[in-house]
Amino acid sequence: MLYSSINQFAWHEVSVILAAILGVVVVSEFVSATVRRHIT
Repeated sequence: MLYSSINQFAWHEVSVILAAILGVVVVSEFVSATVRRHIT
């Protein structure tokens, strides 16, 4: 029982971290595209 709860917690942490990384990547892509559009 304890192991399964730890496993669920770990997967929750991993999914949150992956979602955060994905969000940062999308935001940085959007910002770089906007900056490139303003430069050219």
